[in-house]
Amino acid sequence: MKDNIDQHLDKLMGKVMSETSLESPSLDFTANIMSNIEVVSKSEVTKYNPLISKYMWFFIIMVSLAFMVYVVFGLPFEETGRFSSLKLNDVTTFELPSFELPSFELPKVFSSITISNTFMYSIVIFAVLLFVQIPLLKKQFDKQFEY
Repeated sequence: MKDNIDQHLDKLMGKVMSETSLESPSLDFTANIMSNIEVVSKSEVTKYNPLISKYMWFFIIMVSLAFMVYVVFGLPFEETGRFSSLKLNDVTTFELPSFELPSFELPKVFSSITISNTFMYSIVIFAVLLFVQIPLLKKQFDKQFEY
């Protein structure tokens, strides 16, 4: 059955091909194709989107200002200082909570190596910032290369 249909289609195609003549393209065929290719290949200019938005810059500036105000007015100062007449010690007694990183034991091979707290804090902060920055950059690049 399938062979019959295939033979019938082959005969039909042969008949159609014998009845049609060979067509030649127009003289400006290449120019028409190239103009269509140029139109398709032109892409939109990538719009600049900053990695840190205006709202985040505002937040960073506000946190920085709050920290500076705390340093200037929140830290205790001597009574003989410039601001001793204002008596701000009672108003500005605010203490930040303290925390300690958990300690861990190194293998005996590394027992002579000591790691300072500053180095440990820097490693932890670097790791946190790295793991925050990677998704932000990925999101930014995905938006940039979106079609």
